[in-house]
Amino acid sequence: MSPETQTETGALTRFMIDHVGVDVLCEDATERPIAVVPEGKRLESLKPLLDQYRDRPQRISGRSEHLTLDSLIDHIKAHDTMQTAVFISRDPAQAVAVYDYVSGTLPEAEPNWRNWRAVHDFPLSREWQLWSRASGDKKSQGAFAAFVEDRILDILPAPDLTGEPATESDRTLRELARLLTGTFAGPERMMELARGLVVHETSRVGEIINTSSGEGSIIFEKEHTDGAGQKLTIPSLFCIAIPVFDQGVRYRMVARLRYRKTREGLVWWFDLQQVKEVFDDAFRDAAGRIGAETGVPVYAGTPEAPVTA
Repeated sequence: MSPETQTETGALTRFMIDHVGVDVLCEDATERPIAVVPEGKRLESLKPLLDQYRDRPQRISGRSEHLTLDSLIDHIKAHDTMQTAVFISRDPAQAVAVYDYVSGTLPEAEPNWRNWRAVHDFPLSREWQLWSRASGDKKSQGAFAAFVEDRILDILPAPDLTGEPATESDRTLRELARLLTGTFAGPERMMELARGLVVHETSRVGEIINTSSGEGSIIFEKEHTDGAGQKLTIPSLFCIAIPVFDQGVRYRMVARLRYRKTREGLVWWFDLQQVKEVFDDAFRDAAGRIGAETGVPVYAGTPEAPVTA
Protein backbone atom coordinates (compact mmCIF):
# COMPACT_ATOMS: atom_id res chain seq x y z
CA MET A 1 0.00 0.00 0.00
CA SER A 2 1.38 3.41 -0.97
CA PRO A 3 2.13 6.07 1.72
CA GLU A 4 -0.71 8.24 0.41
CA THR A 5 -3.21 5.38 0.68
CA GLN A 6 -1.91 4.50 4.15
CA THR A 7 -2.48 8.09 5.31
CA GLU A 8 -6.00 8.20 3.89
CA THR A 9 -6.86 4.81 5.35
CA GLY A 10 -5.54 5.76 8.77
CA ALA A 11 -7.50 9.00 8.81
CA LEU A 12 -10.70 7.28 7.73
CA THR A 13 -10.24 4.56 10.33
CA ARG A 14 -9.69 7.04 13.14
CA PHE A 15 -12.76 9.04 12.09
CA MET A 16 -14.95 5.94 12.11
CA ILE A 17 -13.66 4.87 15.53
CA ASP A 18 -14.16 8.32 17.07
CA HIS A 19 -17.46 9.40 15.50
CA VAL A 20 -19.30 6.36 14.08
CA GLY A 21 -18.77 3.93 16.90
CA VAL A 22 -17.10 1.12 15.01
CA ASP A 23 -14.41 -1.26 16.16
CA VAL A 24 -11.47 -2.02 13.86
CA LEU A 25 -10.02 -5.55 13.98
CA CYS A 26 -6.44 -5.01 12.88
CA GLU A 27 -3.16 -4.41 14.68
CA ASP A 28 -2.17 -1.88 12.03
CA ALA A 29 -5.25 0.12 11.15
CA THR A 30 -3.72 1.27 7.87
CA GLU A 31 -3.15 -2.26 6.51
CA ARG A 32 -6.29 -4.16 5.41
CA PRO A 33 -8.56 -3.01 8.23
CA ILE A 34 -11.87 -4.76 8.96
CA ALA A 35 -14.60 -2.74 10.64
CA VAL A 36 -17.31 -4.04 12.97
CA VAL A 37 -20.23 -1.68 12.44
CA PRO A 38 -22.89 -1.10 15.13
CA GLU A 39 -25.99 -2.56 13.42
CA GLY A 40 -25.76 -6.20 14.35
CA LYS A 41 -21.97 -5.91 14.60
CA ARG A 42 -21.50 -7.46 11.13
CA LEU A 43 -18.04 -7.65 9.58
CA GLU A 44 -17.34 -5.20 6.76
CA SER A 45 -14.22 -4.70 4.65
CA LEU A 46 -13.20 -1.11 3.92
CA LYS A 47 -11.53 -2.06 0.64
CA PRO A 48 -14.55 -1.37 -1.66
CA LEU A 49 -14.85 2.08 -0.12
CA LEU A 50 -11.14 2.81 -0.52
CA ASP A 51 -11.10 1.49 -4.10
CA GLN A 52 -13.45 4.29 -5.14
CA TYR A 53 -10.65 6.80 -4.54
CA ARG A 54 -7.81 4.99 -6.31
CA ASP A 55 -6.45 6.29 -9.60
CA ARG A 56 -6.37 2.74 -10.98
CA PRO A 57 -7.21 -0.80 -9.78
CA GLN A 58 -4.73 -2.64 -7.59
CA ARG A 59 -4.68 -5.57 -10.05
CA ILE A 60 -6.01 -6.42 -13.50
CA SER A 61 -8.95 -8.80 -13.73
CA GLY A 62 -11.54 -9.76 -16.33
CA ARG A 63 -11.88 -11.92 -19.41
CA SER A 64 -11.28 -11.10 -23.08
CA GLU A 65 -12.81 -13.16 -25.91
CA HIS A 66 -10.79 -13.81 -29.09
CA LEU A 67 -12.38 -14.85 -32.38
CA THR A 68 -9.19 -16.36 -33.83
CA LEU A 69 -6.22 -18.28 -32.53
CA ASP A 70 -3.94 -15.60 -34.04
CA SER A 71 -5.62 -12.95 -31.89
CA LEU A 72 -5.19 -15.01 -28.73
CA ILE A 73 -1.49 -15.59 -29.46
CA ASP A 74 -0.92 -11.88 -30.18
CA HIS A 75 -2.69 -10.95 -26.94
CA ILE A 76 -0.53 -13.34 -24.91
CA LYS A 77 2.66 -12.00 -26.51
CA ALA A 78 1.61 -8.42 -25.74
CA HIS A 79 1.56 -9.07 -21.99
CA ASP A 80 4.05 -10.20 -19.37
CA THR A 81 4.21 -13.97 -19.80
CA MET A 82 6.28 -14.73 -16.69
CA GLN A 83 3.09 -15.33 -14.69
CA THR A 84 1.01 -16.81 -17.55
CA ALA A 85 -0.20 -20.35 -18.19
CA VAL A 86 -2.47 -21.63 -20.98
CA PHE A 87 -4.99 -24.45 -20.61
CA ILE A 88 -6.46 -26.13 -23.68
CA SER A 89 -9.43 -28.52 -23.55
CA ARG A 90 -11.23 -30.68 -26.12
CA ASP A 91 -14.84 -30.61 -24.93
CA PRO A 92 -15.61 -27.85 -25.34
CA ALA A 93 -12.68 -27.02 -27.63
CA GLN A 94 -11.22 -24.01 -25.86
CA ALA A 95 -7.93 -22.33 -24.99
CA VAL A 96 -7.74 -20.23 -21.81
CA ALA A 97 -4.75 -18.01 -21.04
CA VAL A 98 -4.50 -17.12 -17.33
CA TYR A 99 -2.20 -14.11 -17.03
CA ASP A 100 -2.01 -14.03 -13.23
CA TYR A 101 -1.65 -17.78 -12.75
CA VAL A 102 1.46 -17.61 -10.56
CA SER A 103 3.54 -14.85 -8.99
CA GLY A 104 7.25 -15.08 -9.71
CA THR A 105 9.04 -17.84 -11.58
CA LEU A 106 8.94 -21.57 -11.00
CA PRO A 107 9.80 -23.36 -8.76
CA GLU A 108 9.67 -20.41 -6.31
CA ALA A 109 6.33 -19.21 -7.69
CA GLU A 110 3.73 -18.10 -5.18
CA PRO A 111 -0.08 -18.26 -5.37
CA ASN A 112 -1.83 -15.67 -7.51
CA TRP A 113 -5.42 -14.53 -8.16
CA ARG A 114 -6.06 -16.33 -11.48
CA ASN A 115 -8.84 -13.94 -12.53
CA TRP A 116 -7.29 -12.18 -15.54
CA ARG A 117 -7.96 -14.35 -18.59
CA ALA A 118 -8.12 -14.49 -22.39
CA VAL A 119 -10.24 -17.13 -24.13
CA HIS A 120 -10.52 -18.61 -27.63
CA ASP A 121 -13.34 -21.08 -28.23
CA PHE A 122 -12.04 -22.85 -31.40
CA PRO A 123 -15.16 -22.54 -33.57
CA LEU A 124 -15.49 -25.45 -35.99
CA SER A 125 -15.07 -24.50 -39.64
CA ARG A 126 -18.06 -24.43 -41.98
CA GLU A 127 -16.41 -27.13 -44.10
CA TRP A 128 -15.94 -29.42 -41.11
CA GLN A 129 -19.57 -28.99 -40.08
CA LEU A 130 -20.90 -29.66 -43.60
CA TRP A 131 -18.83 -32.78 -44.25
CA SER A 132 -19.30 -34.17 -40.73
CA ARG A 133 -23.04 -33.67 -40.89
CA ALA A 134 -23.25 -35.33 -44.32
CA SER A 135 -21.07 -38.32 -43.38
CA GLY A 136 -23.26 -41.41 -43.17
CA ASP A 137 -26.36 -39.51 -44.31
CA LYS A 138 -28.10 -41.51 -47.03
CA LYS A 139 -29.22 -39.32 -49.92
CA SER A 140 -31.20 -39.75 -53.09
CA GLN A 141 -29.26 -39.82 -56.34
CA GLY A 142 -30.01 -36.19 -57.18
CA ALA A 143 -29.31 -34.90 -53.66
CA PHE A 144 -25.99 -36.70 -53.50
CA ALA A 145 -24.93 -35.36 -56.90
CA ALA A 146 -25.81 -31.83 -55.80
CA PHE A 147 -23.72 -32.18 -52.63
CA VAL A 148 -20.67 -33.40 -54.58
CA GLU A 149 -20.94 -30.51 -57.04
CA ASP A 150 -21.34 -27.94 -54.25
CA ARG A 151 -18.26 -29.18 -52.36
CA ILE A 152 -16.07 -30.17 -55.32
CA LEU A 153 -13.35 -27.63 -54.36
CA ASP A 154 -12.76 -29.56 -51.12
CA ILE A 155 -11.92 -32.77 -53.00
CA LEU A 156 -8.22 -33.50 -53.57
CA PRO A 157 -6.54 -35.04 -56.62
CA ALA A 158 -6.22 -38.81 -56.40
CA PRO A 159 -3.02 -39.64 -54.48
CA ASP A 160 -0.25 -41.66 -56.09
CA LEU A 161 0.23 -44.72 -53.90
CA THR A 162 2.59 -46.62 -56.18
CA GLY A 163 5.88 -45.23 -54.86
CA GLU A 164 7.46 -45.18 -51.42
CA PRO A 165 5.42 -42.93 -49.06
CA ALA A 166 7.19 -39.60 -48.50
CA THR A 167 5.57 -38.85 -45.14
CA GLU A 168 3.92 -40.67 -42.27
CA SER A 169 0.61 -39.27 -43.48
CA ASP A 170 1.16 -40.85 -46.92
CA ARG A 171 2.03 -44.15 -45.29
CA THR A 172 -1.18 -44.05 -43.26
CA LEU A 173 -3.15 -43.19 -46.40
CA ARG A 174 -1.76 -46.16 -48.32
CA GLU A 175 -2.46 -48.52 -45.45
CA LEU A 176 -6.01 -47.22 -45.20
CA ALA A 177 -6.56 -47.74 -48.93
CA ARG A 178 -5.28 -51.31 -48.57
CA LEU A 179 -7.58 -52.06 -45.64
CA LEU A 180 -10.60 -50.60 -47.42
CA THR A 181 -9.69 -52.33 -50.70
CA GLY A 182 -10.34 -49.26 -52.75
CA THR A 183 -9.04 -46.88 -55.36
CA PHE A 184 -9.12 -43.09 -55.12
CA ALA A 185 -10.95 -40.65 -57.37
CA GLY A 186 -9.96 -37.02 -57.86
CA PRO A 187 -12.25 -34.01 -58.32
CA GLU A 188 -12.62 -34.54 -62.08
CA ARG A 189 -13.75 -38.13 -61.58
CA MET A 190 -16.13 -37.13 -58.79
CA MET A 191 -17.60 -34.39 -60.98
CA GLU A 192 -18.12 -36.92 -63.79
CA LEU A 193 -19.85 -39.18 -61.29
CA ALA A 194 -22.13 -36.39 -60.08
CA ARG A 195 -23.11 -35.42 -63.62
CA GLY A 196 -23.66 -39.04 -64.57
CA LEU A 197 -25.98 -39.50 -61.61
CA VAL A 198 -28.01 -36.48 -62.73
CA VAL A 199 -28.29 -37.89 -66.26
CA HIS A 200 -29.50 -41.26 -64.97
CA GLU A 201 -31.67 -39.92 -62.16
CA THR A 202 -34.86 -41.20 -63.86
CA SER A 203 -33.29 -44.41 -65.20
CA ARG A 204 -33.89 -47.87 -63.82
CA VAL A 205 -30.98 -49.68 -62.17
CA GLY A 206 -30.35 -52.82 -64.16
CA GLU A 207 -27.28 -54.35 -62.54
CA ILE A 208 -24.59 -53.53 -59.97
CA ILE A 209 -21.15 -55.07 -60.42
CA ASN A 210 -18.33 -54.90 -57.85
CA THR A 211 -14.83 -55.57 -59.17
CA SER A 212 -11.71 -56.76 -57.39
CA SER A 213 -10.09 -53.35 -57.94
CA GLY A 214 -12.40 -51.76 -55.40
CA GLU A 215 -14.44 -49.94 -58.04
CA GLY A 216 -18.01 -50.72 -58.91
CA SER A 217 -20.13 -50.46 -62.04
CA ILE A 218 -23.81 -49.65 -62.29
CA ILE A 219 -25.80 -50.48 -65.43
CA PHE A 220 -28.70 -48.10 -65.99
CA GLU A 221 -31.64 -49.02 -68.21
CA LYS A 222 -33.95 -46.47 -69.75
CA GLU A 223 -37.62 -46.97 -69.06
CA HIS A 224 -39.58 -48.80 -71.79
CA THR A 225 -36.39 -50.09 -73.49
CA ASP A 226 -34.83 -53.51 -73.57
CA GLY A 227 -31.26 -54.51 -72.89
CA ALA A 228 -28.45 -52.89 -70.96
CA GLY A 229 -28.09 -49.16 -70.94
CA GLN A 230 -25.07 -46.99 -70.18
CA LYS A 231 -22.54 -48.15 -67.61
CA LEU A 232 -21.31 -45.79 -64.88
CA THR A 233 -18.06 -46.66 -63.09
CA ILE A 234 -18.08 -45.85 -59.38
CA PRO A 235 -14.91 -45.10 -57.37
CA SER A 236 -14.78 -46.39 -53.83
CA LEU A 237 -12.62 -43.75 -52.12
CA PHE A 238 -11.85 -40.05 -52.38
CA CYS A 239 -9.87 -37.53 -50.33
CA ILE A 240 -10.92 -34.14 -49.05
CA ALA A 241 -8.91 -31.32 -47.48
CA ILE A 242 -10.81 -29.20 -44.96
CA PRO A 243 -9.94 -27.13 -41.88
CA VAL A 244 -11.13 -28.49 -38.56
CA PHE A 245 -11.31 -25.07 -36.92
CA ASP A 246 -12.44 -21.80 -38.48
CA GLN A 247 -9.59 -20.11 -40.38
CA GLY A 248 -7.33 -23.05 -39.53
CA VAL A 249 -5.09 -25.17 -41.73
CA ARG A 250 -6.61 -27.89 -43.91
CA TYR A 251 -6.27 -31.58 -43.05
CA ARG A 252 -6.51 -34.47 -45.47
CA MET A 253 -9.32 -36.92 -44.81
CA VAL A 254 -10.42 -40.10 -46.58
CA ALA A 255 -14.06 -40.72 -47.48
CA ARG A 256 -15.46 -44.10 -48.46
CA LEU A 257 -18.17 -43.89 -51.11
CA ARG A 258 -21.17 -46.20 -50.60
CA TYR A 259 -24.42 -46.91 -52.45
CA ARG A 260 -27.33 -49.32 -52.25
CA LYS A 261 -30.17 -50.38 -54.52
CA THR A 262 -33.65 -49.93 -53.04
CA ARG A 263 -37.20 -50.05 -54.36
CA GLU A 264 -37.17 -46.27 -54.70
CA GLY A 265 -33.86 -46.34 -56.57
CA LEU A 266 -30.25 -45.94 -55.54
CA VAL A 267 -29.30 -44.30 -52.25
CA TRP A 268 -25.84 -42.79 -51.83
CA TRP A 269 -23.66 -41.83 -48.90
CA PHE A 270 -20.06 -41.61 -47.80
CA ASP A 271 -18.30 -42.36 -44.53
CA LEU A 272 -15.45 -40.12 -43.37
CA GLN A 273 -12.58 -42.15 -41.94
CA GLN A 274 -10.52 -41.43 -38.80
CA VAL A 275 -12.53 -38.36 -37.83
CA LYS A 276 -11.37 -38.42 -34.20
CA GLU A 277 -7.72 -38.79 -35.21
CA VAL A 278 -7.92 -35.76 -37.52
CA PHE A 279 -9.62 -33.66 -34.83
CA ASP A 280 -6.95 -34.68 -32.31
CA ASP A 281 -4.19 -33.73 -34.77
CA ALA A 282 -5.71 -30.26 -35.20
CA PHE A 283 -6.05 -29.90 -31.44
CA ARG A 284 -2.42 -30.88 -30.79
CA ASP A 285 -1.19 -28.61 -33.56
CA ALA A 286 -3.04 -25.65 -32.02
CA ALA A 287 -1.59 -26.37 -28.58
CA GLY A 288 1.91 -26.72 -30.06
CA ARG A 289 1.57 -23.45 -31.92
CA ILE A 290 0.55 -21.55 -28.77
CA GLY A 291 3.53 -22.89 -26.86
CA ALA A 292 6.02 -22.33 -29.70
CA GLU A 293 4.94 -18.76 -30.48
CA THR A 294 4.44 -17.47 -26.93
CA GLY A 295 6.88 -19.50 -24.82
CA VAL A 296 4.29 -20.03 -22.08
CA PRO A 297 3.50 -23.45 -20.58
CA VAL A 298 0.48 -25.15 -22.17
CA TYR A 299 -1.52 -27.69 -20.18
CA ALA A 300 -4.24 -30.10 -21.32
CA GLY A 301 -7.30 -29.37 -19.23
CA THR A 302 -9.03 -26.45 -17.56
CA PRO A 303 -7.61 -23.93 -15.06
CA GLU A 304 -8.61 -23.67 -11.42
CA ALA A 305 -11.36 -21.24 -10.53
CA PRO A 306 -10.32 -17.63 -9.86
CA VAL A 307 -9.43 -16.75 -6.27
CA THR A 308 -12.02 -14.60 -4.56
CA ALA A 309 -10.73 -11.71 -2.47
